[in-house]
Parts: sequence; C-alpha cells; structure tokens
Amino acid sequence: MVAFICLILGIIYAFKRPGIAKMDRSTFPGASESEFDAWKRAELSSIDIFLWATWGQTIVFVVLALLLGIFTAQSGGRTLAEDLTNIMTVIQIIVFVAGIILSAVVGTRAQKLKAAFSGGR
Repeated sequence: MVAFICLILGIIYAFKRPGIAKMDRSTFPGASESEFDAWKRAELSSIDIFLWATWGQTIVFVVLALLLGIFTAQSGGRTLAEDLTNIMTVIQIIVFVAGIILSAVVGTRAQKLKAAFSGGR
C-alpha cells in the first residue's frame, strides 16, 4: 500500500522536473545568472530528493520484499517473514518521511531564492 502511494506522489514531480530543467534565465528576466542558477539547482535538488523518497525507496523495498518472499518460500519461516515485513514497512515509512522533510527544506530554500529575484511574486 505504501508503495502505491509513493509511486502516485512521484508522478507529479516526474512531470514537473523536465520543464524546470529546460528553463533558462530568460524565464525570470529580473534574476542574475548566479541567482537563477542557485534557484534552479535548489529546485531540481528538491525534486530529485522527493523522487528518491518516493520512487527510489519504493523500488528498493519492493526488491527487498521479493527477496524476502523467495527466502521464506524456501525456508518456511512464515512468522520470521511477517516480522521482517513489518519492520521493513516501518523503515520504509521512516525513509519516506525523512526524504519528504529534506525535500521540503531544500524546496523552501528554492522558494526563498525565487522570491528574492522575482520580487515576491
């Protein structure tokens, strides 16, 4: 369930990222080259962190769950598998929340940089 939520959340930013990556300084004529570059780097970093927190961790944990499923199918340790699955779910949520927080911190920095050169718009 967590995996599906993360995949859906990542779609928004996956479509937003190429547009920002293609932007040049002419989009914000009031910005200096260094201000624009700092904003663009911060904005893209925020999106990349968000995508790692959603899609990246989802892929890693799905692979781990598949490996765990193969291991338990062969060994028959059903209760151990359930315990490990619960632990993995908690870790997945922690990684997701930490990634979202880090993305928000970097995104807030990008918003402040953009507000500084766009006159608060």
